[in-house]
Amino acid sequence: CLVVQVSSQTCGGMSQYDQCSTNSACGCLYRADSDNIAICGSLWVTCSELVSCESLNNTCDEPNHICIHHPRCHNFPVCYPLSMSSPQICPEIIKVTTTVTTTRRTTTTTSFPQNCSNSNLITFDDITNEPLGEIPSDYNGLQWENFYVMNLTAFPFYGSSGFYTARQSGYIAYNKNGSTMTISVSPPYVFNLYSFISSSGYQNQLRLTMLGYRSSNLWYSAMYPLYTHWPQLIELNYLNISKITFSTTDPSEFAMDNLCISISPLTTTVEPTTTT
Repeated sequence: CLVVQVSSQTCGGMSQYDQCSTNSACGCLYRADSDNIAICGSLWVTCSELVSCESLNNTCDEPNHICIHHPRCHNFPVCYPLSMSSPQICPEIIKVTTTVTTTRRTTTTTSFPQNCSNSNLITFDDITNEPLGEIPSDYNGLQWENFYVMNLTAFPFYGSSGFYTARQSGYIAYNKNGSTMTISVSPPYVFNLYSFISSSGYQNQLRLTMLGYRSSNLWYSAMYPLYTHWPQLIELNYLNISKITFSTTDPSEFAMDNLCISISPLTTTVEPTTTT
């Protein structure tokens, strides 16, 4: 008998495929060995790679796999990799959102993560008085590349686009012409990027990829689908990094606001030496 320990969050009271994470690519997947227990896992798996479970007892021979129902892929139970249901891929929904309705459209205001104080919050509202502008390379003690800002009130024809969706105040940041954006810092400093609010400018399910580096070493990576009329609170919690890149498929433009970030000197731990 193969015993599988499930450390992913569960979907109490939710239906199959209901969104269960701040990552909109995650949904509830019900276990084949129980009628009322589901895990929260990524739906971005390749159906052809999911093999059927053992028919007699709904188990999986492959380590760290669990037998679940996935009718979008197969009409029989399949073995699902637990690595795709980790908290890093499917963070728990703990934020409360409130909706404020205006005469033109609905704006959703998302609460900040606990580790984002006013001193760490970048709203992009203090960069320029012009409707459009490029973020200076030394803004807020960081180095910015291909980051642009836009005051959406000056462009009412963008009202039907996804740029308004991410906006929390006056300006939003965006990747002009779909270019790859970069934030970096020079030694001896590093920075922590906790979260930001984002949406796609024009294309639903636009894939946004983020790569976090420590010096020249790739340390973190994540991919989120973005939507035009649904603001996404993306919580990365990339710690002690020296650079992060933001790139989209196609490429296409996306919006960013309320970037939660902090800078600190790099600290190292010196291991004690033993002499004989």
